[in-house]
Amino acid sequence: MRIAVTGTPGTGKTTVARELAKTLGYRYIDLGTFAVERGLAIEDDDERETKIIDEKELKELLKGKDDVVFDGHYAEMLDPEIVFVIRAPPKVLKERLSKRFNPEKVRENLLAEILDACLISAVERNEKTRIFEIENISRKKTMKKILELVEKGTVGESIAFKPTRRYLTEETLELL
Repeated sequence: MRIAVTGTPGTGKTTVARELAKTLGYRYIDLGTFAVERGLAIEDDDERETKIIDEKELKELLKGKDDVVFDGHYAEMLDPEIVFVIRAPPKVLKERLSKRFNPEKVRENLLAEILDACLISAVERNEKTRIFEIENISRKKTMKKILELVEKGTVGESIAFKPTRRYLTEETLELL
């Protein structure tokens, strides 16, 4: 099985992806590190403090890999059988991000979370995949829910049928 874990920085996607891979006995792949180590960083985006990756080449290199958990912003494009979009309430996310990034980067990532950027990307790239939106407040509860969904989650539970988070509110926009 190919599992993708994606989400805005600070939501806990890496922690979740690593624990999920370990629990399932799957290989864990941090896509950013994997891409950079293989020379797939084609450009630096200094403004966003990130690298632009050759997505086509990354997809080709990972084609056919199985029993793997992909972690990162490109995870949803790798033909996974399940996508987990890890979410965090904007107020919680702002606290987490403020410890790691400058104010502009915090604002950019908060806006991405409020506007469902990672969720929309996952849905647009995976119309036939089970996509689950998971709010990560308690690691233990998050892992329990994810493992249940891996084992027996149905398409009817997928966010394509019922989005669960509503972060675009006047209150969350005031955080910006």
